[in-house]
Amino acid sequence: ATIDAVADYRSDDGVVNVVVDGVNFPVGDILSTFYGDGAGFIDAPASGRAIMKFTADGRVLASQFDARLGAGFLEIGGKRRTVSLIEWETGFDPIQNIFTIDSLSYDVEGMRGNFYGDVAVSFGEDIRKPERISFNLTTPETVLDLPNVFPAPLGLQSSSISGQYLLGERRLTIRSLNAEFAELQATGSLSVVLPRKQGGGKAPSPGVIANIDVDGSLNPERL
Repeated sequence: ATIDAVADYRSDDGVVNVVVDGVNFPVGDILSTFYGDGAGFIDAPASGRAIMKFTADGRVLASQFDARLGAGFLEIGGKRRTVSLIEWETGFDPIQNIFTIDSLSYDVEGMRGNFYGDVAVSFGEDIRKPERISFNLTTPETVLDLPNVFPAPLGLQSSSISGQYLLGERRLTIRSLNAEFAELQATGSLSVVLPRKQGGGKAPSPGVIANIDVDGSLNPERL
């Protein structure tokens, strides 16, 4: 792994510009070092560039992150997932804690696609532990590969979702959903709660509340 950093200070406006380039950087190890073992949800090398602007007293004014996560593993919903590729171009507004996603491409265990939009992170008293993640995302095309749900990969076109995820409750709420698939149009809302496992037994089944309308028709052959 290698890392190069260049910084300059403009005395006229008191702004510090920092550019950091990294190759095969161990992101998971860094997160674990600063935030504990629970934060090491990434086990894959990352390469990319970070461009940041600070005031002389250390206040972040703006930042841009362009990076690529190579082959490895990602902890999602308590399960270890195989990552082939995650690549993103994002900006961050530190005042509102909003990430603007210009592009994010991914291939995780056959689930692949690209999306853009914005993500806002809300914290409580501990800034190391986010409480709520709000999102407004659009994807031109996504492939869902869920062998236990669909007999074959399902392609979604021109989809958009907005909602939030409450980390403490493990509750995903999609307030607005719009998706095209198999020449059908689906719109509506969705709420999913992932109960925690109690003791040594199995985790309870997820709680799901859905209100979704589907326009179009399927004949037996297409179904």
